[in-house]
Amino acid sequence: MQDMKQYNGVDLLERYTNGTASPEEVAIVESWHLHFSLDNREVLPAAAMVEDLAAIRQQLITISNKPVVRPLWYKVAAAAVLLAGIAMGTYLLAHRHPVMTVRELAAHDIQPGKNAATLTLSNGTRIVLDEQLQGKVAEQAGVRVTKNATGEIVYDDAAVSGGGEHLYNTLTTSKGETYQLNLPDGSKVWLNAASSLRYAASFNGLSERKVQLTGEAYFEVATDAQHPFIVVANRQEVKVLGTRFNINSYADEPVTKTTLAEGAVSINEQAILKPGQVATSSQAGLLQVQTGDVAMALAWRTGQFYFKDLPLPAVMRQISRWYNLDIEYQQTPTDDTFNGVIDRNASLSRILKILERGGVRFQVQDRKLIVIP
Repeated sequence: MQDMKQYNGVDLLERYTNGTASPEEVAIVESWHLHFSLDNREVLPAAAMVEDLAAIRQQLITISNKPVVRPLWYKVAAAAVLLAGIAMGTYLLAHRHPVMTVRELAAHDIQPGKNAATLTLSNGTRIVLDEQLQGKVAEQAGVRVTKNATGEIVYDDAAVSGGGEHLYNTLTTSKGETYQLNLPDGSKVWLNAASSLRYAASFNGLSERKVQLTGEAYFEVATDAQHPFIVVANRQEVKVLGTRFNINSYADEPVTKTTLAEGAVSINEQAILKPGQVATSSQAGLLQVQTGDVAMALAWRTGQFYFKDLPLPAVMRQISRWYNLDIEYQQTPTDDTFNGVIDRNASLSRILKILERGGVRFQVQDRKLIVIP
């Protein structure tokens, strides 16, 4: 988490209040309050903090007639109070009392996902990668697969001429797992939880570099104008030459979504995306292109949950995949939406504590999370 001491705290809060803060600044403010501690007491003078917090609280009150939006931290200050008797001007964020106490939640605590995956070779051999040591993992038809010092899988096809049979591998993550893959052409892929990628162990001799994705992945594609890189993902076929982009194609999501961070991509040969744009394909096959939120789309890659006007079921689908949970609703969820940035490395109990500040409650039974909207 970045330190607010690097910024002018008063100016930063003012920009946050009037809506001119950048996405990075919004994340800094909200993350800082989320992790508030005694070490932060020197960031702002007490009087200035009280004044700004009161102003933000009043701003929230004045928009109460608009559609309900549940900010995870009440936009920094709606529930902030001064601790009586603390002369140093230290503040803590108050929150609604959850149905379960912190101790009860901790008793059922579940840790966040980890760097793990299973590699399936063309002959059906399955290799649990988190159990493998650094070094050689497999060799097939001249293609060497190794695990490097940072735990990534790297393909080396230097010994492959391209005239033989092409072998296909599949990298699979379960719920609560994520992994990075370096393809033989130098392209890099980050695979999110509950996802899989099928690809050729060597692209030598192939006219195109085609891979098949289920779930979600972020790609940094090596430039090769003679051999386009193609991702087939549910209702989209994404064709690129060299670029950075994210594809979300989970079967339980209402749309397949490609967000472009850099370069250019073609979607289903119907549209060309520019950086900052997102293409969504509905179950009915309708393709739409609009300005997207790159920071939100890539947040999982940088270890964050980034919720922006997300309804509760959409939030819960992300929680389910990362913490390996089944979700059950006691009643139909409301139309309220959530906003905020949360560290994906937090334990489940901490995540639920934060979400409960938005008025929703939870019960945990083994790997089942019961949601009480």
